[in-house]
Order: sequence, then structure tokens, then C-alpha cells
Amino acid sequence: MPVLEPSAAEAIRITLQAQLDVPAASERGVREGVDPEELHRFRVALRRSRSLLRAARPVLEGQLAGVDAELRWLGSVTGPPRDLDVLTAHCSTVSATTGPGERH
Repeated sequence: MPVLEPSAAEAIRITLQAQLDVPAASERGVREGVDPEELHRFRVALRRSRSLLRAARPVLEGQLAGVDAELRWLGSVTGPPRDLDVLTAHCSTVSATTGPGERH
């Protein structure tokens, strides 16, 4: 029996769901703010999801424009906390690798 290929729309749906499972799994960690990597994984999955939606526009014909808008909003509100995580990590590294006389 031949294996049936999913339609383009179904393949997009399956791939998008897999991408959106990542932020869903990371949400608690993002809210609690204990591990900066949770926020990083969350944001990477948002960017990948948005890229998929952009690439799929010809197939989807605007059906998921609202989802893209929500993902864009989530990216915008999680950007500043991620920037702060990166800055904090950088400052910690600089502090740990410089001697007292080298700090300005």
C-alpha cells in the first residue's frame, strides 16, 4: 500500500504545531524567569514559527494572519527581557575574567 503524502496545508500545520509546542512547553519557565535559556528557546520558536508562516503565505492565503500578529507581539514583549538576560550574562563574564585593577 503506498504512503500518502500530506497536503501542503497539512504539512504546514504539522510543522507549525511542532514549533508552537516549544513556547507552550517553555511558558512556565519564561514566566518564572529562573532559567534564561527558557526565554531563549521560547523566542527562537516564535521566530521559526513566523518564518514558516511567511514561507507558507502562498498556500495559506492569509488564513493565519492573526496567528502571525500574535507571534509578532509575543516577540516584541519578550525582546527586552531577553536583551537584559544577555547583558547580565555578559557583565558576569566580564566581571569574572577581569581583575580588580582592570575594572572601570
